Amino acid sequence: MLISIKQSTVSQTARSEKRGAKGEVCAPPRAPGAVQGDLVLHCGESTEGFHLSNLVVVDVASGWIELEPIWGVGAVRVGAGVEHIHRRLPVPLRVTVGVVPATVKGRLRAAQVPLDVQNAILSHAAGSVGESYGVGYPTSVLLEAVSKINYTAT
Repeated sequence: MLISIKQSTVSQTARSEKRGAKGEVCAPPRAPGAVQGDLVLHCGESTEGFHLSNLVVVDVASGWIELEPIWGVGAVRVGAGVEHIHRRLPVPLRVTVGVVPATVKGRLRAAQVPLDVQNAILSHAAGSVGESYGVGYPTSVLLEAVSKINYTAT
């Protein structure tokens, strides 16, 4: 098991030629630190209730993988998991916490982007656990919505 790696080794690995499944040459990303991540839910057949999740982050240039167990899928817990992984990466992280799906979901919701468009942007299926991502709406959006209510009798 690899426990640590030098920045120079990661950079050298990222520059090396890689071959895909059919033998084609795959150009590696420009620099280490560009990561991709996702949550793996350990919830059985239902996403109802509270369950264990794993945040899986891969540095696409080097192939370095970090795993972080998370109890639930809440934005605060996932954000803390991203921070824990950030501290363990052998190279500087080149993305911000703003790319975490829960954060993006909340911002799309606040911008009143239609749900089907939100799902397309985040690659979520309709009715999936991704629809519960985020922390709701900002107060300004809620106040605007309430101001549209007509209280006069018709």
